[in-house]
Parts: sequence; C-alpha cells; structure tokens
Amino acid sequence: MHRTGVGALPLAGVSSPYDPRPYDPHANDPNAYDPSAYDPSAYDPQQSGQQPYQQGYPQQPYQQPYPSAGYPPAGYQPAGYQQWQPPTADQPRRPGLLVTAGVLWLLNGAFLLVFGLITAFADRLPGFEEAMLQSGRQITHEQLLSVGLGGAAFGAVLVGLAIVVLVTGATWARILIMAVAVVPTVFLVVLVVFPLITVAASVLQFLSPVNRYVQARRGRPAG
Repeated sequence: MHRTGVGALPLAGVSSPYDPRPYDPHANDPNAYDPSAYDPSAYDPQQSGQQPYQQGYPQQPYQQPYPSAGYPPAGYQPAGYQQWQPPTADQPRRPGLLVTAGVLWLLNGAFLLVFGLITAFADRLPGFEEAMLQSGRQITHEQLLSVGLGGAAFGAVLVGLAIVVLVTGATWARILIMAVAVVPTVFLVVLVVFPLITVAASVLQFLSPVNRYVQARRGRPAG
C-alpha cells in the first residue's frame, strides 16, 4: 500500500502533473514561429526594392523664418549705415601751422566782437560825456551804435570762418576770411597788433604743409 498526502514522495515510474517550464500554447503547433530559425543575413532590402531603414532623422540647422516681435533679425543694418572705424595712420594729420593760423583768426575775431559791443554802448559808460567834452568832439548815440554793431558783426563773421579754417582748412574759407578781415584792419591799423595778427594768419594758412593737408583731405595727391 502506497502512502499519499503532504510530504509523500513520488514513487518511481509515476509522473508528476507539475511541469516547471512556462506554458506555450504553440508548443505542439508545427507552423508556429521559431525565433531561433530567423537569419537576418538572408533578408536583402535591395532585392526586394525597398530602401533600408535608417534610424533617426537628418539634422538640419535651426533657421528662424521670421524675426521676433519688436526686434530686427540678426545682422540687420539699416540703409545708409556705416560701421565706425577708428582713425588710421593713413589719414592726414592737421598741421600745426593751420592750427596757429586758426587760433590767430579767432583772437582777431573775438577782439573785434568785444570791441564793437563796447563801442556800441560806450555812451552809457561812466565818464564818457566828460571825455567827449575834453576832446571837443561830439559823437551821437546813433553813430556809436552803428560803428559798434558793424564792428561786432565783422568780428562774429571772423570767428565763424576761423572755426571752419581751423577744423577743415577749406580753401574757400581761407580766402574769404582774408577778404573779410581787410575792412576792420584798415580802420584799426593804428592799433598795430590787429593788423600784424591778420598778416601773420594770412601767411601761415597758405604755406605748403597746409596746402598738402587740404589736398590729402580731398583725396588728391599734393602737387
């Protein structure tokens, strides 16, 4: 008699109903797919007319089709824009003779401007009437005003032209400032200093270094 129950050992020749292998519903099917029989080298996509599969997508650089709202696209430059460049050694350097001539013209113009304004209102200065009585001359207010404002006008023109000469050295400005300075120089010849400054500035502004500088600024070779 055989023992059965918990703890009983199976007898020899008696099969156990428990199978440790996982359940396979196609185990007894002869047409079932067998992954061990698959040969990847037997598949040729070129013979079948299909393109081989390529994993992923081609990388293309990111391009922003439209600029962000309120901001121009990168590298945008408005019409007429020119990037600033520092001065180079090829650019002409302003000669000292031109600077000296311009400063002399400024001194003459400033003196004439101040002298004219003082003359225009000289009758309001203390002691003016007493000085006129001692000299025996009679000068009206209208005469003083016209002479003084005329001299101030010449002085203002000289200052403006002197700035143009000092900055650019333009030929037309150098010629015009000499013509303007002729009239006050004739009237103030007794002052000596004013005429001397006029002559010195006129000579300095037309020397060879100044002429070469002006021609270089125009982009022409110096003659």
